[in-house]
Amino acid sequence: MELKGVFTPLVTPFDADDALHTAALDALIEAQIEAGVGGLIACGTTGEYYTLNETERDKLIRRVVRQVDGRVPVLAGINALNTAEGIRRAEQARDLGCDGLMMSPPAYSLPEQHEILAHFKGVAAATTLPLVLYDFPVRAGVQIEVETVLALAEVDTIVGIKESSGDFSRLLALRDQDLGDFQLICGCDDQAADHLWWGAEAWISGSANLLAAEQVAMVDAARQRDFGAVREQMQAMLPLIRHMEGGGYNQKAKLGVRLRLGIDVGEVRQPLLPLDGNQIKEFQSLIECFDKR
Repeated sequence: MELKGVFTPLVTPFDADDALHTAALDALIEAQIEAGVGGLIACGTTGEYYTLNETERDKLIRRVVRQVDGRVPVLAGINALNTAEGIRRAEQARDLGCDGLMMSPPAYSLPEQHEILAHFKGVAAATTLPLVLYDFPVRAGVQIEVETVLALAEVDTIVGIKESSGDFSRLLALRDQDLGDFQLICGCDDQAADHLWWGAEAWISGSANLLAAEQVAMVDAARQRDFGAVREQMQAMLPLIRHMEGGGYNQKAKLGVRLRLGIDVGEVRQPLLPLDGNQIKEFQSLIECFDKR
């Protein structure tokens, strides 16, 4: 599996009855592939994986794999509250034809570093699929410390880390190490230009749901060492990205897909709630300004 370019953790479309909207999912996948993304992720944070029951999870992953049909790699998010559940989700992803996995430390239990190490090693040992670590301490409640990342990078099937901590010094500390083929992947949309400048080849971006073509162009410019173009693209996208990260990220991702791609992916599920009228107007205004640039 090649980890290069923009990987989009897809929003999960719901219809008016709050059921999976497979036609909208198919349309979103086609729009992403047409934009040139390097891969797609089902059941990520932006996909509200925590609201899906097991039947829906199976249906969603199966549909994504079928619609993609091998054109780009498909990863499955396999976040789980315990190791046994993580192994079951890894097996499910393999059986459904996914190309790789992405996983954060278990939330709520607050495992210590030796326990995080054992958790990831246990899941990796139970599957042949490549696994991307997901460091997002604001969500998980714990961080995969640098020393733990270095130990996990020695596991053959653990191929990279999505760095979403927001602490850029971590990236620099990791870049100082000899990591071989282990990849440091941008997971903070507002830091993408910095990651690309330091040599990152992949960007896992929730905002790519609505900005895929622009972000693909930005990664392509970085490959050509045209960092003037990278800076221009980043400056143009920052108001949208910052507004998303200021609250209501998933809601704005879905709104952006509807406004920019013309695909109605529905509303979020509870515990999240839809945006109010003022929030919609603010975000819509930013999109209009972006599209007029």
